[in-house]
Amino acid sequence: MSENYLIDLDACCLNRPFDDQNQLRIKLEAEAILEIIYYCQLGRWQLVNSTVLESEIGQISSQTKKEQVERYLALAKCRILVTPEIIKKVKQLTNFKDDSLFKKVLSCQDKVNARVANPISWLIDVTTNLIGDENDTN
Repeated sequence: MSENYLIDLDACCLNRPFDDQNQLRIKLEAEAILEIIYYCQLGRWQLVNSTVLESEIGQISSQTKKEQVERYLALAKCRILVTPEIIKKVKQLTNFKDDSLFKKVLSCQDKVNARVANPISWLIDVTTNLIGDENDTN
C-alpha cells in the first residue's frame, strides 16, 4: 500500500467503533474505520485532525468513549485550523442531515479537492486498486 493518503474522518466515523454493533451497516462501517485506523497506526496513511473535530469530540458525554476516540485522533500528523471561511461553510453544510450532507457533497465533488466517500466504499476502492497494482507488477 504505497499511497500515503491524508484521511479526514469526521466525529461520526471516529465514534462508529463504539456504537451499537447490532445493525449491519454500523458493524461494517466500524470495521472499515478500524482498518483505516490500523493503516494510520502503521504510518502508511495519515489521519487529519482539526480544531472543529476536537471541539466535537470534546462534547462526547461518555468519558470512556471520549478517551477512546481521542486515542485515535492522537494518531493525526496534520491539523487544520478553523478560519472564518471554514466556519461560514460549516454553518451552511450543517443544515443537512448526515446522509443528505454526504449526498450533497458527492454531487459537487468535482469542485472539492478531496475524495468524499463512505468509509466502506473508500476502503474497498483503495484496497482493490492496490491489489490490482500489486498484480500488475508480478
